[in-house]
Amino acid sequence: MMRDSSFVIIRSVVAVSLLAGLALAPAGPGTTVFAVPVIVLAVVAGLSFLRGPAGGAARVGICILFLTMAILKIADTGAARAYGRAFDPLVDMGLLPAAWNLARGTLGTASAAAILAGVVIALSLATGLLFWALGGPARLGRRTRRAALAVALVLLGVVGVSRLAGWGGLPVGTPAADYIAAHIQRSLATRAELLAFNRQLATDPLADLPAETRFAALAGQDVMLWFVESYGQNALYDPRYAATVRRRLDQVGADLDTAGLHAKSAWLVSPTYGGMSWLAHGALLSGLWTNNQSRYDTMIQSDRASLNRLFREAGWTTIAAVPAIVEDWPEADYFGFDAVYDARRLGYRGRRFNWVTMPDQFTLNRVRQIVGELDQPAMVEASLISSHAPWTPIPHLVDWEAIDDGHIFDPQALAGDSPQTVWADPARVRRQYLKSIDYVWATLGQYMRRYGDDTVFIILGDHQAAPIVSGARRDYRVPITVVAADPSVMDRLDDKYWQPGLVPDESLAARGMDQFREAFTRAMSGPVE
Repeated sequence: MMRDSSFVIIRSVVAVSLLAGLALAPAGPGTTVFAVPVIVLAVVAGLSFLRGPAGGAARVGICILFLTMAILKIADTGAARAYGRAFDPLVDMGLLPAAWNLARGTLGTASAAAILAGVVIALSLATGLLFWALGGPARLGRRTRRAALAVALVLLGVVGVSRLAGWGGLPVGTPAADYIAAHIQRSLATRAELLAFNRQLATDPLADLPAETRFAALAGQDVMLWFVESYGQNALYDPRYAATVRRRLDQVGADLDTAGLHAKSAWLVSPTYGGMSWLAHGALLSGLWTNNQSRYDTMIQSDRASLNRLFREAGWTTIAAVPAIVEDWPEADYFGFDAVYDARRLGYRGRRFNWVTMPDQFTLNRVRQIVGELDQPAMVEASLISSHAPWTPIPHLVDWEAIDDGHIFDPQALAGDSPQTVWADPARVRRQYLKSIDYVWATLGQYMRRYGDDTVFIILGDHQAAPIVSGARRDYRVPITVVAADPSVMDRLDDKYWQPGLVPDESLAARGMDQFREAFTRAMSGPVE
């Protein structure tokens, strides 16, 4: 009899421990951890009075809530590490395939699948254990059940009084309820933002600008819009990176001067942090604040003319060079490209650099070849992805004339440590990131110096690097640089936001990435002296 009673108590303790452990588990930035939440004691004590079908239904309901909250906390942890924020189910569900592709490209398919299977098995075992443990309270003796319920009610009363009175020092709380409430509030706020976003789509701020005057200042010139992966404010001002990056930019600036090219730089505020680059692309090109997947999807289905489409209507051939796209890309129809060169069409036959399908030097060289075959100026949007995680191996420059189909890069793709080795040491991750940014700018500098005739370059970061590199999610600014040989083009850029050189002053005023489309189009349109 004593053994049976002890076994029942053990089951009850296991139930309390599992529920309390989940409630207290940190998940994402800003989560407050209290002492053991007394609401768990109340739930388990109340469950002891439910028997038969009612008790079984209650156990199933609690297990479903347990599993849902566990999955949500795992998602929050992943979103915090990747993007420095909590997971929002209303807008982030579409990220799951992208997360899987990144994990597979970074860790390998076998390792990523093993981790996913481990998580699924662990959740299944924990949920099964909880269901079994929740059967214990109903087997407690009558006196024990009454005593447990009385203690739980007293503690709940203390919690309620402490909250009403504002006594913040008591070592009790209900973090699970606070956690769920915060997610509900976030989803409600997101829904309200989406409704406002839909209303914004009804008007285009460029509707008053005559089509025949658009981009008159750029007539006859190619326009190269280059998104540099994970190139943010930290790369220029974080002491861990600034010295190396500034040295490279000083060299590039000197080379541009020698080639007769001028540069001005500014700050843009990205709608994303640490990842989801397509949100930044969407904001810059559409003039809409696409800071989540739902807004982006709404933009894709709208009639808002992208910057690419505006150039096409003005007589430019619009091209996308997107080496990160390895599957069909139906969203391309919205942007208005005449031709899309993805990882398959760019013609790279060399080895992949883990997640990175090809080095940036190959992408840019292929763009040069494509544009060279056209009879009219081109507007090219290119994604430069050599600075994308996992930042190993890092490519290095080769002779531009020897690139061919990319097999020259094979030895580089096989060099260096694996992502698993690099990511075991955060300091090593940061060093690899720095090397990648240095490589990208070395490549850009050589390209502009060699092939910069009759071309306007727009170079910008898509977002800050992941929190493991950039730290807390505080500054969303990314640098943007315009390079051109014609000084009159540079004179059209507003001095309030733009200054000479490749490094914008940290105090320089910043604008949202969604404001670039209108500001740049108006600046480069109208009469030409």
